[in-house]
Amino acid sequence: MGFGEYTHRPVNLSDICILIPSRAVLPFLERSLDDAGIEFRSEASSLVYSTQEVHDLLVTCRALADTANEAAVVVALRTPLFGCGDDDLLRWKAAGGRWDFFSDAPVGLEESPVAAGRAYLKSVWFELGLLSPGALLSRLAADRRVFEVSMDSPRHRDVWRRLRFVIDQAHAWYGEDGGDLRDYLAWAQTQQDENARVTEAVLPEVGVNAVRIMTMHAAKGLQFPMVIVAGMSGGFRTTSDPVVWGDDGSMHLNVCAAVQSVDYTSVSTTEKAHTEAERVRLLYVACTRAESFLAVSGYIGAKGSWGKTLAAGTAGVPNAVPDLIEPMRVEDRGQSSSVASQSWDEWQAETAQVAEISALPSTVSATQIAHPFLPIHEAVLSEYWLAGLVFPASSIEVVAPLVGSVESGTTLGIALHALLETVPLDSALDSEFDEKARNAGTLAGLVDLDRFALLAKSVFSSEPVQRAAAREHWQEMQLAGMSPNETIVVEGIADLVYREDDGSLVIVDYKTDVGVTATTLEAYWTQLSVYADLLARATGEQVSRVVLVFARPVSAGVLERRRF
Repeated sequence: MGFGEYTHRPVNLSDICILIPSRAVLPFLERSLDDAGIEFRSEASSLVYSTQEVHDLLVTCRALADTANEAAVVVALRTPLFGCGDDDLLRWKAAGGRWDFFSDAPVGLEESPVAAGRAYLKSVWFELGLLSPGALLSRLAADRRVFEVSMDSPRHRDVWRRLRFVIDQAHAWYGEDGGDLRDYLAWAQTQQDENARVTEAVLPEVGVNAVRIMTMHAAKGLQFPMVIVAGMSGGFRTTSDPVVWGDDGSMHLNVCAAVQSVDYTSVSTTEKAHTEAERVRLLYVACTRAESFLAVSGYIGAKGSWGKTLAAGTAGVPNAVPDLIEPMRVEDRGQSSSVASQSWDEWQAETAQVAEISALPSTVSATQIAHPFLPIHEAVLSEYWLAGLVFPASSIEVVAPLVGSVESGTTLGIALHALLETVPLDSALDSEFDEKARNAGTLAGLVDLDRFALLAKSVFSSEPVQRAAAREHWQEMQLAGMSPNETIVVEGIADLVYREDDGSLVIVDYKTDVGVTATTLEAYWTQLSVYADLLARATGEQVSRVVLVFARPVSAGVLERRRF
């Protein structure tokens, strides 16, 4: 089909979009489509947040956010996440059990489903301070096997998509607003309102042949080959609002039929006219989304229904019923003969192969290459050696031990790197520096804070760091790239990189080892060589030197290797 040409083909399920005025009709529509064996997707956030799976997660979050809300706790326990039946809850209550997480279980019910559910909620509640709303939803979905349980549904893919959408939105909300769990639940409540401005359309999944369902609000600006406008039997509230606002911003009240503001009647009439006009505009949006075919429910319900509002527009439209094929459930049409069944042995072999491939790491760090403990680490290490990328030694290298240390090298390293992230290289080594060093040592759990301050000063006053401070430099530089043979992604973080006077780059790494063996030292040079290769390939510039700075109380130990 060329430009400006048209062709006809059978309508696919993915060509059809069902538009509904509100989410109230969604359960009935889903049930009818399920009975007909028709795959469908809900593609508006107001619909997604109203589905059962998402509701179960959110009500569990609400129980965690407000432990005094006994109704939320009971509803959460009744969800499939915890599987407590009404009989379990009745036995618990009859035995004098309480719904809060912190009370003891009644005698004889310590192993009941209710007790297990409360114990889990209590354990998660203690970690709420460490979990963002998105992380909490992910934790609940993983721990309570929400994704796995949905496999029993004929539309498990749709369930997964809804859950992923809600979890991703929770992460995005936290990244933007940074509120607590109660703030998120209030925001999620607004997402369920199809009239809210925050409502967003859900992106459809590619390659899924399914009917789309969305609200008329979410369909604005979109078009579909075939549109079905449904839910016309649904009604809306026709009673007057107790409070209306005039054009000048004045408030008018309707307390009862006998008590009203002076201008309430006229303002309310104007407000009703605006509301009716908005409904007509919404129906206009729904009826103009179709590219080729439009099907509209002609049912006219009682007063105040969508069908009655639409009736004036469909009065003169021909209503001839087209010739339809015999209805047939989609699942009864049979499977393609090209799909061959798989034997048990073939399935086991394929599963084992997938498990073996999935067990392989997707990335390796420079530290893992320098200290290999898996075959993949040793393989990548050999790539660097065979490619001649490891800096060679030019002299005998000796590092004096750190005498009198009461802390391990690992703990000292954590404190030193935390300090270096917050203090500029050209900082004066004065009392203010000592205070910052002691604070970093305290946070890392060090005992001898004065000694740690001396170690930190030795690093800052060392020749490589002072040379970097006077030149263009970068601290905590994140590096990533492919291994020499392009077999796997390699990543790492260089403590310090600076540009020498000749334009080349120098990599400096801080070490806090108490004692350094020749084997450990060689591993460190390998680590820095990996950094150098990643940096050179990423920037196209040469790395002339790699330097190790060992923290010592008086004067730092410095070793370096050169490329040229």
